[in-house]
Amino acid sequence: SLKVLKESAPPQAFEKLSPEQTERVLLAAIRGASKKQDSNSEDTVAMIGFFLFLLSSFSIPLYLKNRRFKEHQRTLQMMLEKGVTIPTALIENGIDGSRVVRDWRRGILLLALGGGLIICLLLSHSSVWGIGWIPMALGGASVYLARTSK
Repeated sequence: SLKVLKESAPPQAFEKLSPEQTERVLLAAIRGASKKQDSNSEDTVAMIGFFLFLLSSFSIPLYLKNRRFKEHQRTLQMMLEKGVTIPTALIENGIDGSRVVRDWRRGILLLALGGGLIICLLLSHSSVWGIGWIPMALGGASVYLARTSK
């Protein structure tokens, strides 16, 4: 492979070098090429990891919510088969509880997320700190709805 590298380089590049110097230059070129391949594989692993993180961030909560819904349906079906009367609160509120409780929970969570984003981005001297106002506005709306509904 040294011969191939030497042939691919311009001939005047190696005319003034001794054979030992030429060998050192070519070995350094080989080492540099192998380091580039290592960094390329690290970049690939990092990209795959990032996309797996994004995929799991959305798919795992969806899977868990779907599983919880199926268990709720199974429970209702068993209650019907046994002839037990189903409480109206269980039917109206579903698996997540009352709407007011959900609005409070979602609102407080979004307010905290937005505030955390703003603080984090301001401390990192980022110019996109205003993006934290989006979840804060949504959280404020949820809290308002929870407060005004009965």
